[in-house]
Parts: sequence; structure tokens; C-alpha cells
Amino acid sequence: RISITTRFCESLGKALMDDVDPDCDVQGYLDYLESNELFMIGLDNRHDWYRLHPLLGDTLRERLLEANGAEMVADLHARAARWYGRRGLIDQALYHGLEIHDLALVKGLMQLGFCDVLNRTDRQQLERWLTMIPSDEIERSPGLLLMRAWDFALRWELPTALQAAGQAKVLLSKTDPGVNSALPIMLGQIATLESQAAYFTGQPDRAVD
Repeated sequence: RISITTRFCESLGKALMDDVDPDCDVQGYLDYLESNELFMIGLDNRHDWYRLHPLLGDTLRERLLEANGAEMVADLHARAARWYGRRGLIDQALYHGLEIHDLALVKGLMQLGFCDVLNRTDRQQLERWLTMIPSDEIERSPGLLLMRAWDFALRWELPTALQAAGQAKVLLSKTDPGVNSALPIMLGQIATLESQAAYFTGQPDRAVD
């Protein structure tokens, strides 16, 4: 089961085993593999994170698929994605979501990590995320349209940023506030983008409004 991951730790191992053996001694297995140098590579000095030798990983993934089928493997990837997402490790979570082509999961993970990316002004990561999603999917999602708008804004392409924000605004106008708890935050982001554009195009009164 851990072979589906590019790196793993005790907690992730338990998350992948809890449906078949909630009391599985994952750390005991990891210690045994490491002490006997059985094709497992440590990734830190604290002995928290590991990865499998690529050849062993390939072999185990083949056996996992043969023994359990694609549906169970997809469930493991989804479980790993949620585990990483809860810990803010969004890139690793996205890897697992994309492995099973679960666009709904991928979009949710991106929106989960979006504020952190924006706070760090990490335009490269934002652009990389947006290339993972087909353009028609982005245009159906107000959250992803907002990500696109901020991507343009960070490149100072303000008219294009406003266009994307406007598309998001139209979609949000059809949303029930009781269903989408993030609606006030998203509308606030749109207002921020509109204010920024107004300020830098010499419209201070509109920016204040």
C-alpha cells in the first residue's frame, strides 16, 4: 500500500492501513525494513520520511493492482491526497489526485492551499497548478477563476485579471450563500482585485468604494 506514494511516514502508512488493520505496527515494519536495508531509503536524519527503491516500488504497485483492482488503488490515492491536504502538503496531495484523474478532488485541494500560495506571492506555483486543470474546467469554477485572476494580477496584467474575476463574480451570483460558506471570502477577493485595478488606473474614489 505504501508503494503508491513517492514518500511516506508512519502516520501516512497508518492512514493507508486503517481499513484492514487499524492496529498495524507501521513503525515496527519501517524499523525492520530500514535496519535490514531492504530497499527503503531514508529521507531525513530524524527517520520520519522514507521512499522505496524505484524497482521495488514498481513491483509492489503491480502486485497491489493485480491483487486488489483499480478501484481500491484509487481509494488509496484519494486517502493519501486527503492526508497530505490536511497537513498543508498540497503539491504531494495533488500528485495523488491527478494519479486517479479526480478533478473534483484536485480543485478542492488547490483551493485549500490557495491562500498560503497567495500569502507567499508564489506565482510560479500558482501557474503550475493552473496548468494541471483543463481550461474549460477552470471556467466552470469560480474558485479556479479567482486563482487565474490572481495569477494575472501578480503579473500586473490587470485588465485580464478583472476579466477572470468578472467571470467568477457571475458564477458566484448564482450560488446559494447557505451552500457555499466561502462566498464572502471569494467576493472579498474580487473586491480587492477591482480596488487594486482602480487604484493603479487613477480611480482612487472607485478604489475606496
